[in-house]
Amino acid sequence: MLAAQAGANPFETLLMPGKLSQAHKDIESDCDACHTKFRKKGQPQRCTACHDHADVARDIREHRGFHGRLAKNMVGQCDLCHSEHKGREADIVGLNRATFDHAKTDFALHGAHREVACEACHPRGKKFREAKSSCYACHRKDDAHGGKLGKQCEDCHKSTAWKKTGFDHDKTHFALEGKHRKVACALCHPDNRYKGVPRKCVACHGGDDVHNGNYGRKCAECHSPKKWQQVTFDHDRKTKFPLRHAHKRAPCRACHGNDVKKKKLKRTCVACHAKDDLHKGRNGRKCESCHNDERWSNSTFDHAKTRFRLTGRHRKLVCVACHKGNPSDERNRRKCNACHAADDIHKGHAGPACDDCHGTAEWRRVKFDHDRDTDFVLRGKHKKQACGACHTAPPKQQSLATGCYDCHRADDVHEGQQGHRCERCHGEQGWIEQVRFDHDLSAFPLIGQHALVSCEACHLSTNYKDVKKICGECHEKDDVHKGGLGNKCGECHNPNAWSAWIFDHDTQTDFRLEGRHRELRCQDCHTGGVGSGRKSKACVSCHRADDVHHGAFGMHCDQCHDQKTFSRPVIRR
Repeated sequence: MLAAQAGANPFETLLMPGKLSQAHKDIESDCDACHTKFRKKGQPQRCTACHDHADVARDIREHRGFHGRLAKNMVGQCDLCHSEHKGREADIVGLNRATFDHAKTDFALHGAHREVACEACHPRGKKFREAKSSCYACHRKDDAHGGKLGKQCEDCHKSTAWKKTGFDHDKTHFALEGKHRKVACALCHPDNRYKGVPRKCVACHGGDDVHNGNYGRKCAECHSPKKWQQVTFDHDRKTKFPLRHAHKRAPCRACHGNDVKKKKLKRTCVACHAKDDLHKGRNGRKCESCHNDERWSNSTFDHAKTRFRLTGRHRKLVCVACHKGNPSDERNRRKCNACHAADDIHKGHAGPACDDCHGTAEWRRVKFDHDRDTDFVLRGKHKKQACGACHTAPPKQQSLATGCYDCHRADDVHEGQQGHRCERCHGEQGWIEQVRFDHDLSAFPLIGQHALVSCEACHLSTNYKDVKKICGECHEKDDVHKGGLGNKCGECHNPNAWSAWIFDHDTQTDFRLEGRHRELRCQDCHTGGVGSGRKSKACVSCHRADDVHHGAFGMHCDQCHDQKTFSRPVIRR
């Protein structure tokens, strides 16, 4: 060590912070091997220059291994992880086995690999990079197939558990379905034989064929892996005779016997069901016109395909109720009155088109929709009226007017005074119910106390337009002025209250009230009544008796006196 330091620059030796590690001790005397004088950033290039042909440098170039997966900002910054000058025994690798993230290498640990000790794959004395990474390299002794399935163990096995296979049989030429999924591998692959295994059903299930080969060797045409005894043959798609309802429940041999391949069966109903024909051939040989394979005794003849569709009560009738003879030879009448003439309570008065008003659900229930089928919607009491109340003649022969006054002229208590548009005030709920006349739209809007008064208080008769609209004509007895102010009551009084008068002497007359005048009552000045005549504005007209000068100073009292007090003169200049 002394010899090595002897070759070093004495000045550099003094600056050396400590001895190099055991791996770098041979270059301890050559500072330039790792450092560039006065240039700290040049150190990483010295590291890679020395380790250029080593495995680490190759990993960095090829972006693999631990060093090849480092972030870009860490590549070449060797001193961030590997520090020197800490002594011969210093660990410059800095590997912490407990916290090392194996995912940063080319072999991330999954499943059971996470629980394996490091020494199991990385024996002492060997580099970590020398560890084997293929399944077969480590698990050769665990191969129960003896190498017959190749070395790609990961095709079937997973790292979670070696014995738990993950092989997907569906990716082979024989996908496992139904009960095949539950069969042990060795049952079909004895002695680990996987090539050349037969895939046809009969190869394994020949002993299960209860047909003894009569139905051929294509078991899959009728059976499925889900359940051997459950027949899956699609009779509807693979034959010209689809099976439905009772035919679907019948066993194969009921029609085919024991020879399903050779025997050709007829497909007409009568070929099998001639003995079941209660009509004895009277209705022909096309049984399917009325019957179906769900239930022979239940007729399915679709009467809607004829010219007379069955609806309502007609559906419940038996065929012979209308068809007395052979349906094919019989031409029945389709008009309602052909069968129901005796039920016509109108005696033909409403015409022969019974179905305009009546339906097949119930004869007494009228289906005619007056709202939809006419221009006059029935509401309120109109809806409860009998048809004959308005239609005094056959509806198609009589044209009725739709105006209120056309029918209710005799009910007009206003004697035509309100016009003919009754609907402006009255509705169909009742002639005298919910009258909706808006008095505010008339020439006399109701405001104040007028809105609380009953209609009869003003309208003593139904001739509403005869009612007087002037205040004095209704409130004559309330006029304390006895007509002295005329009929313009509204100038002082309002409808809120008769006593709440709003006359303003200052603005409505040419004599402004001031001082003691504001405390006076109307009758103090208007002794003959408020409307008894125009009063003079001269002071002396009221205060002549108060003139202590007896007229010596003239008639203009306001030159010395004001309205606050008469006894205290105010000299005006």
